Amino acid sequence: MSQVSPLAGSSPVVSASPASADTIITITPVAHAKLIELRDAESERERLGLRLEILSGPGEDFRYDLVFDEFVKAAFTDEVRTINGLKIIIGAKDLDLLRGAELDHDDAKGLLIRNPNKPLKASFEGLVADDEVSAQIEAIVFNDVNPALSAHGGFVTFA
Repeated sequence: MSQVSPLAGSSPVVSASPASADTIITITPVAHAKLIELRDAESERERLGLRLEILSGPGEDFRYDLVFDEFVKAAFTDEVRTINGLKIIIGAKDLDLLRGAELDHDDAKGLLIRNPNKPLKASFEGLVADDEVSAQIEAIVFNDVNPALSAHGGFVTFA
């Protein structure tokens, strides 16, 4: 049985077991209603849960995949939680990256995720980034280049 605070502006994804009752992602009431509507349009709706997955790799902006999947076939390591009759499935690799995020719905934009977390940094084999020159270049990129590019949705890393 899921637990939902009637005072919350959005519903936390919680589990029935006290050991894992921490919130991973919140789902606004508008998004919840839309997801129920979409799930109920499926032929096997009673077997389906919303699988939420991050597709992007380290160093890339988050790209998400939201798909209805059979929750009984979820991997042992997947987190499966229920909120107001809707199962949410999140893979173990994405739990920390989705913690604190919010799933919302907008009539113009559709389903959207507001995530306060940042993607993992890309790692490059053989990259030496702990010398003085690397530190100076990183400071220039961080302080001068990226602020200008972030206004347009971009960023720069160096290798």
